[in-house]
Amino acid sequence: LGKTSLLVVIDFLLLSEFNKKSPILTNPIFFTQTFFLEILLNSGKYLVIRRSIKNASKISFKLNDVPLNGFDIPENWDKEDVAFETAKSMLNSYLDYDVLTNWPYRKSISYFLRSQKDYMDVFQLNKFKGKHITWKPFVFNLLGFDGSLVEEKLQCDDEIEIKKTEILTLQKQASINITERDKIVGLIE
Repeated sequence: LGKTSLLVVIDFLLLSEFNKKSPILTNPIFFTQTFFLEILLNSGKYLVIRRSIKNASKISFKLNDVPLNGFDIPENWDKEDVAFETAKSMLNSYLDYDVLTNWPYRKSISYFLRSQKDYMDVFQLNKFKGKHITWKPFVFNLLGFDGSLVEEKLQCDDEIEIKKTEILTLQKQASINITERDKIVGLIE
């Protein structure tokens, strides 16, 4: 039916990184395509985004007072062929993303554009595999809690693990078994 393909194209238009290994976007059918997305902004204006597979790092924007009429493609673009990182920043500004202000829109958009694999775990998306600090504080913020508390806790956990590793390294270097504390104190005395 193409549901996953549609999600990938929408995510691509919302400025996801272009994955050259993506079986969907690198499909020969899409290679010559230029995609357009029109978004109704909170301001009441309409933002049109243009992005092609062939030149995925260049994005164009057009802000309109009225929606496009059918498939009429704008001729004059307000911002044309903007570099990818600059375009992400511009889109964040256009969207006036104010839901979770300490996170970029790309982080939360992932929770709404889910692949089938992302439903295996309700909170941890497939694309957020790895350290918990990269996604748990965000999820706590999304649920209305203070994510900075989780971030602090996870940072403390990381520091504890580093200290444990340092202790093991020092024990091995000094050939000391900490269970023989009394023996060591006796030797020192």
